[in-house]
Amino acid sequence: MGVRTQSLNKMTLSFLLGIWIFSGVGGFEQSIAQRFPGINSFNNRPAAFQVQRFRPWSDSNGLFQTESARTNDALQTSIALFTHFSSTPLTITSMKGSQPVISEQLGLDIIVAVGLLPWLEVSIAAPATLFQTGDHRLLMKTFLVQFLDINGFAMADLRFGAKFGFTNQREHGVELGLRLEVTAPTGDSQRFNGEDGVSFSAALLLSRSYYGFNFAMNLGYRKMPASTIADLLIEHELFYSFGLSYLLQNKQLMFLVDFLGFRTLNTSLENSFAPEVLLGMRIYPSKQVPLGLSIGGSFSTLTTILRFGHLPTTPYGFPVYRFFLGIVWRSSGQGKDKRENGR
Repeated sequence: MGVRTQSLNKMTLSFLLGIWIFSGVGGFEQSIAQRFPGINSFNNRPAAFQVQRFRPWSDSNGLFQTESARTNDALQTSIALFTHFSSTPLTITSMKGSQPVISEQLGLDIIVAVGLLPWLEVSIAAPATLFQTGDHRLLMKTFLVQFLDINGFAMADLRFGAKFGFTNQREHGVELGLRLEVTAPTGDSQRFNGEDGVSFSAALLLSRSYYGFNFAMNLGYRKMPASTIADLLIEHELFYSFGLSYLLQNKQLMFLVDFLGFRTLNTSLENSFAPEVLLGMRIYPSKQVPLGLSIGGSFSTLTTILRFGHLPTTPYGFPVYRFFLGIVWRSSGQGKDKRENGR
């Protein structure tokens, strides 16, 4: 009874905190608009959204993008650095065929997470586009709207997260959690690397490990400032990810497959539902050092070439192919419920 009551209390606290954050975002957006009128004047601009959809976290128990429901122990820290290359993450389809708006994009993500309580973890992610190439003249010609040169470096929106762990595998047989996330408009909203205001998301997390196999699934909702590009309104979406990993018996090599996608809620376009498959491995150079090296990629050619209607081509943010390389380090913790894979 005590364990169930404790889990129920954590879920209630997380629910109330989520309501407080979600209700406060609207007021925060109004405050930002009043303090900085320029932001409000550019509302609903075609380029004011983040085209990059690869958004890793520092969860060493999760997959590439799918998180586990486990949190860091109190004062336990995890740090991750990912660099990734995407080919043609944004294209436009017209009578002349498909034309790339962004041809190449090289990104960087730095993520830090700290456990505050055995069941509560907070994190911050600082993404950036180190370099991207694109044709802003195509945009101006298509939409008859002034666009800046989209080539070069651009900062992206900061992401702040809180992760709650409700259950653990030893006592409940499965791990269940919740992630709340808020982004700040620090990115370049004129080069497809930021939004014109605050966005927020909430996702349910589920994970389970069994004899070296690790399963995780995330399902969530994201609310963003409205941005319209042709007949696609980007504002509300459901997103999902799930996958499986297997750690070899030497505990130094793990193979992973990760499925992710989204469903835009503001449009009836059939291809607003888009999947992507990430394949790769994670290498642990030493059994004594909690450091993992991740390498992988995706080839989403089929989902990229399926186009319905004319402008714009969707799904946005899922490239023809993607490669990524990452490092995840986690300090030692005091938790008793360690996974069978030891990581």
